[in-house]
Amino acid sequence: MYFMKKIALGLMAVAVPFLSGCSLPSFGGSSAPSVSFARSSDGGVTFVSKSTVDEKTNFASAEIVSMAVDAQNTRHIFLGTRESGLFVSENSGDSWRKITYPPTKVYGLVVDANDSKHLFATGEWQGRGKIYRSNDGGDNWDEVYTEPANGTVMTALAQDPFNPQVIYAGTSAGMVIRSSDGGATWKNVIFTPSMSGHIIWSITFDTHQNNVVYFLVDGKGVFVSDGEKIITEPASASFGTTSTTVSVGSKGVLSLAIDPSRSGVLYVGSSQGMFRSRDFAKTWESLNIITSAKKLPISAIAVNPKNSDEILYVSALTLYKSIDSGVHWSTHQIVSDKPAYLLRYDAYDPQTIFIGFKK
Repeated sequence: MYFMKKIALGLMAVAVPFLSGCSLPSFGGSSAPSVSFARSSDGGVTFVSKSTVDEKTNFASAEIVSMAVDAQNTRHIFLGTRESGLFVSENSGDSWRKITYPPTKVYGLVVDANDSKHLFATGEWQGRGKIYRSNDGGDNWDEVYTEPANGTVMTALAQDPFNPQVIYAGTSAGMVIRSSDGGATWKNVIFTPSMSGHIIWSITFDTHQNNVVYFLVDGKGVFVSDGEKIITEPASASFGTTSTTVSVGSKGVLSLAIDPSRSGVLYVGSSQGMFRSRDFAKTWESLNIITSAKKLPISAIAVNPKNSDEILYVSALTLYKSIDSGVHWSTHQIVSDKPAYLLRYDAYDPQTIFIGFKK
């Protein structure tokens, strides 16, 4: 099978003998079932595995590395995997279809906020990092960008909420490119040399102020851009009674989330704790999270889109939830054979929460 510049792709089920779906209780249980995607309908107290393709097959052992939720219909979800391709659900994950999409390492997914038929996806095909675009919900795809040589992976993809024609992409080599015409053409975005050679893990926009773009860079931390140049490099955070100064970038920052309701407020999770900035990443404060959670990486964070005081994070196989802006935390066990990698609220119903798992 050849994956050409322009191809016709159908939605079809896969016949892969993965383990069947299972429930993830909030407490107890010694088993560790294979889970790739789970949904909570009670605000994170309990989660249920949702990876069914048909009566005989599912993708529970897949690694979920990207997730895109339709802004106009949050029951419509796309998942990108490391080796198992693309999946789509039209009912909040109760059932899935596999999109025939030969590339692997689908670290980037975008559903156009104004038209869910318009999709963008990254992938590696025949060793080359690429970006594809679909104008019909995934039936047909066009290749709109390719790396010049093998070895570089497209690791991040995002759409500007103020202008859907503007698409950003980041690579495993620390490069960021931008399209201003919906993926037809691309140009380099000028950045500091300190990003070079470091993986761009995520690209996030401030939802209230135009031209504020956050880049989570492996081994460096959070960079802030105005779309053309870096305006803020990773800063330090002071915390504790001794006012110890710790570089947020040097301590293994793994996750980034913005507050959808408050401009300039963002959170990062690291291997040394959780930090918050209230001034567009210029300065940081350490959140008073449970001490045992600081001993393990904080792999995913989410902020309730309708209530800024409600924050979620995952450390190892436990979900932590605060309803008072990080002062107190409740805990809920997640029974899984791999840690959470992606954490999302349903924008219309914050009692519904989605988790994607990756080894």
